Amino acid sequence: MQRTASLIETSLGSPLSYHVVAKRSFLADLARLPDVHIPQTSAIYGFRDLLDWVRAHGLPAVLKLDGSTGGRDVILIRTMSDVLPCLLRMRLQKSWVRRMKSFLFDGDVEPIFAPRSFSTAQMCVQSYVTGRLANCVVACWRGDVLGWAAVEVLQRGRDFGIATVVRRVKGEAMIAAARSIARHLKLSGIVGFDFVLDDVTQRAYLIEINPRATQINHFPGYDSPDLATALFCAVRSEPAVSTASQQWKEEVALFPQEWERDPSSKWLSTAFHDVPFEEPELVRYFGYETISRDLHLNCSERAPPGAVPPHLDVLKPGSGT
Repeated sequence: MQRTASLIETSLGSPLSYHVVAKRSFLADLARLPDVHIPQTSAIYGFRDLLDWVRAHGLPAVLKLDGSTGGRDVILIRTMSDVLPCLLRMRLQKSWVRRMKSFLFDGDVEPIFAPRSFSTAQMCVQSYVTGRLANCVVACWRGDVLGWAAVEVLQRGRDFGIATVVRRVKGEAMIAAARSIARHLKLSGIVGFDFVLDDVTQRAYLIEINPRATQINHFPGYDSPDLATALFCAVRSEPAVSTASQQWKEEVALFPQEWERDPSSKWLSTAFHDVPFEEPELVRYFGYETISRDLHLNCSERAPPGAVPPHLDVLKPGSGT
């Protein structure tokens, strides 16, 4: 029995982390850790709670719903007159109307097959921090951070949406916070951390934890092994060799997010275009045209017909710039 329990904990991580990564309102519990800075964050149960919080901590603020991803359930409260409408809008986000819309128009089946997770999702409010959006992803093993990658966001698909273009950075402040949290929660696996880099204090404010692989988890680190190598070596109790590479440009256009946002985006030709050349069927699914055996791409055509961006030369990682 002890062996089975140990195997489960190794697979899922320490139970210490469950409540923190599942509910955004518990982020405040991490503010006492070294190198960790958290905007004022609290759970909200009704209009009176929200109004009292706003009077105590001011505006602007952000309403969030637990269990959501990609910024879909994030609402900015700018003025006192916005408080009630924003709360009602967030309540609607939890309703069956929203679940049906997500299924019919977005093809998202999770709200239908797991309705309880949406109807009982906790709302929280968080102080809005002005600054540059950034994030990091780390590979952890029993609380130790083994590998990491960090970026600042240059372009998003929409307000509060996922990044479509990023700049690779060392991100010392973000990595320090991630190390502190991983050690405290005894995290294992791949975990993402979202930050705002405050323009005034220059602090990295943690606004969200994502207990899963993120869209930059395949990025090479500056001075650490890549995440998959780090975890593989940890499981096998072998030393990890750094595979840090400077062959990538600093700016990276993420596939397929930036292509879908704007097929004629300047970033597709000026940044490193992160296309998975080793998966030609996936590439063609998103409208790219493979024109040579070495998988260089001609991006002059895109499905559906009618969107025709300029010709873009995109090189396979490691083949040069």
